[in-house]
Amino acid sequence: MDLLDLAKEAGLSPIKVAQTNGGEYICACPKCGDGGKGKKSDRFHVWPNQQAKNCMGHYWCRQCGIKGDSIQFCRDLLGLNYADACSRLKLQMTLSPREWVTDLARPQKTFKKAVIPNSIWQSKASVFVVWCHELIWKYPAIIASLKQRGFDEESIRSWKLGYCPETFWRDRSSWGLSEKPNANGLIAKLWLPQGIVIPTLSDGNVTKIKIRRPDPHTPQEKKFQKYVVVSGSMEVPTVYGDLSKPVLIMESELDAMLTFKAIEGICCVIALGGAQKKPNLELHQHLKQSPRILLALDFDEGGMKGNLFWRSIYPQLLFWPVPEGKGPGDAIKLGLDPRRWVEAGLKAIKL
Repeated sequence: MDLLDLAKEAGLSPIKVAQTNGGEYICACPKCGDGGKGKKSDRFHVWPNQQAKNCMGHYWCRQCGIKGDSIQFCRDLLGLNYADACSRLKLQMTLSPREWVTDLARPQKTFKKAVIPNSIWQSKASVFVVWCHELIWKYPAIIASLKQRGFDEESIRSWKLGYCPETFWRDRSSWGLSEKPNANGLIAKLWLPQGIVIPTLSDGNVTKIKIRRPDPHTPQEKKFQKYVVVSGSMEVPTVYGDLSKPVLIMESELDAMLTFKAIEGICCVIALGGAQKKPNLELHQHLKQSPRILLALDFDEGGMKGNLFWRSIYPQLLFWPVPEGKGPGDAIKLGLDPRRWVEAGLKAIKL
């Protein structure tokens, strides 16, 4: 296995562009993405036949500056320690066990039990979701934005998507939550911001509410929180479909809804709600037994970091990013057929 093989294993698609140092390849960067160029990205450079200090192969990103040899690629981008990297590349180790035994030591993976919201919270959440769903039809611009994303009126109704027209602050106790201080030492309120309301339902009960806030009118600040999970929500990934089927994992609930509609019957879809989100204990037990798992996190730095975690936990998992765009939502806009994409991924997993 050489550096080119490792790059492909990490979900990259290197294209040969020159004979420099025995062959030069370019593609998107596993850390900083493709810069919006998709398969035409030339940020990341790979020279699989260039001699490095301890092995063959060298890489470099002209955008974010990451660089190294094949061993470094295994350590930084595939989550392997030094010993495992050498084993993968069939190299003799040059460091002593004292130097590599704790290198990138993986912390013990623990998984929390899911906590179901109390009955008062579920009742309040249900009323809020119904109210917002009824209101969304009074805002043509919001409906238009969802249609541009790929939803039709039937799917908006099916998923109970809604719109909260203004920001509300409520006493936490009125939603069955205990009081707690905020950053200023005052009693915190429950925040229901303006935005598109994305509910998660389990057996007809609302267990989580996420709200997609409108983009700010001023230049977006780094601390701007685009998505808000309403306090008291069940903090677990959202599952769409039957977990006994093969599994497709992605970040966004909205992307998961769109994809599930196209692949229902052949695959279950899990929306993490963020690249760094982890499975709860019950979901972890299901995933351990699943023979085929596709991972389609967004193609950016957060997605690549998340990729390392999932690959280290589930060996049957295949990293299967969309061929174009940052994530599934972008790819569908660009014409991706979700069903064909998923079917190809499932066939690529060797049982």
